[in-house]
Amino acid sequence: MGPADGRESAFRRHVREFVFRWVRRPLQAYGWPIVSALAIFTLVLGTWGFRLHPATQDGSVADSLYASIQLFTLQPQAAPPLPWQLELARWLAVVVAVGATVGALLVILRDHLSWIRARSARGHVLICGLGRCGARLALAFRDRGIRVVAIEKSLAVPGVEAARRAGVIVLPGDAAEPTILRRAGLHRARTLMAICGDDGMNVDVVANAHELIRPDRPRPLSCFAHVVDADVRRFLREFAVRTPKAPVFRLTPFDVSELGAPGILVDHPPFDADGRTELGPPHVLVVGLGQTGIRLILGVAQLWATTSVGSERPLRVTAIDRGAEVAVASLLARSPRLRTLLSLEALNEDVDSPLFAEHLAGIQDATGVYVCLDEELRGLRTALILRRALRDPAVPIIVRTTERTTLSTFPTGLQSSQVNVRIFRMLDRVCTPEIIVQGTNEVLARAIHEEYLRTERARGTDPSTNPSMVEWDALPEFLKESCRDQAAHTGSKLRQIGCDIVGLAELDESPQVDLSPAEIERLAELEHDRWRRERVAAGWRLGPQKDLDRKRTPYLVPWDELPEESKQRDRNMVRRLPAFLAKAGFAVIRLEDRASEEPEDAARPLLPPNVPAAERDGSGSSR
Repeated sequence: MGPADGRESAFRRHVREFVFRWVRRPLQAYGWPIVSALAIFTLVLGTWGFRLHPATQDGSVADSLYASIQLFTLQPQAAPPLPWQLELARWLAVVVAVGATVGALLVILRDHLSWIRARSARGHVLICGLGRCGARLALAFRDRGIRVVAIEKSLAVPGVEAARRAGVIVLPGDAAEPTILRRAGLHRARTLMAICGDDGMNVDVVANAHELIRPDRPRPLSCFAHVVDADVRRFLREFAVRTPKAPVFRLTPFDVSELGAPGILVDHPPFDADGRTELGPPHVLVVGLGQTGIRLILGVAQLWATTSVGSERPLRVTAIDRGAEVAVASLLARSPRLRTLLSLEALNEDVDSPLFAEHLAGIQDATGVYVCLDEELRGLRTALILRRALRDPAVPIIVRTTERTTLSTFPTGLQSSQVNVRIFRMLDRVCTPEIIVQGTNEVLARAIHEEYLRTERARGTDPSTNPSMVEWDALPEFLKESCRDQAAHTGSKLRQIGCDIVGLAELDESPQVDLSPAEIERLAELEHDRWRRERVAAGWRLGPQKDLDRKRTPYLVPWDELPEESKQRDRNMVRRLPAFLAKAGFAVIRLEDRASEEPEDAARPLLPPNVPAAERDGSGSSR
């Protein structure tokens, strides 16, 4: 691929990596120390040489040192013949002087050179803001060989140097300024990401980008804006589908907390598919009622609704925070259906209070804890207090963090005993091109694979007989793409049986549905048809038996000709569809039960992936 799609050629990438590894990185790390050492060595060698030269040997040491300093002005200070010490010092002085001058010029002109480089960028990703999330995304795109131009107002932030070392073109300036966006090549970019750390700033970036985009643009601009406020996100979604420039300006607002909460439930579910835990009846504790904590409660409720006991009794959930009662009352007012799904108790507790542990005496039966506090060390410290207060080392305590915090940050002497404290690194999980660009489609794909692992383990399958039996991060890319393809088609399959997908924010308006046997049969048939199309597109052909090397399989047949065992696998997968949709933050609703005025792109996060689906063997409805 070339500049048209923002990717570097393999040759250019190898050259850049070679230059960075063997030239730029050593110079950046050791350039000035090397120049300083050479300068001192040149002074010593020059002074020695002048002490040996017939014309200057009668002078003092200070005179010889002064003459050595003048060597850096590139002016001859003695007539030949010269001692070898002075001859060598003369040439070293040239090297030091030229090296120092060039280095200083590069530092002074670096910003100007960045603007020049930005003019040649085509099909690139334009990132506005190199904070914690922006820097991660910039590095991730560069790892994939995609050109990145970044705008950062403060070049002192830690992410700037790391981005520059990775080959990111970093431009100084205010990304909300139309002139800066234009000079950064907005009209040539393929993707724009507004991640400036402030909702107002990100909205300004989006608004100005929308004004600058020409309606006759040959290729649409995919714009992603980080917006924490839910009302502003809702407004931007409506604006995205109503603007006349919608065909060339594809706007997707997102929130890291909104994307991260489903990821926590995928990695650390509070109970199994039947609503049970190894510690007894489930009782979930959520500590911290910010964006992530609230979405976790909604997600746990939706997940409970998909279990076999969800309709029989409410799930016990305890929410803990300083203003927990007000936050819970507000949540129940927005989502009345929570009252039928949860027995939601609010505890107004300050986790920093010395009496916090004593006030937890009444919740000794907790089976799972989610700590979602904004401050990392505070969250880790709270996890330790909870572990001691609950008195059961088997209770899993999941701590949401943002940075690369590990258990080594716990107080000395306690690390080895924290086997039940698990870390969920929010930014590492969420700030990736797959999650941001494909949104909840990526989370849903992970949930599909987790469901596949669960069902295959129940059947006694292990990695020795099935190479797909690995965690998501270890899964080959073509299998990940297969899961993404299955996730992308979920909405279209549901609409064919009169259902659709809604987000957790609409939980009160959208009661969970139970799929009938006829609907399960239809969905299973649709999934098999999708699987056949995917396999044929990947080059698979009908054969008497499965052959991975030759791409042959006996299952490329119509649904009516499929063996009953394979049909049952598809049925089992779609039967669990509401459960893994709940993990991804969505619910299934019947269209006739919902007179909605929402735009048709309400399920836009489930758009098809950007790249064609690859062959699959193992994930989803595999055969």
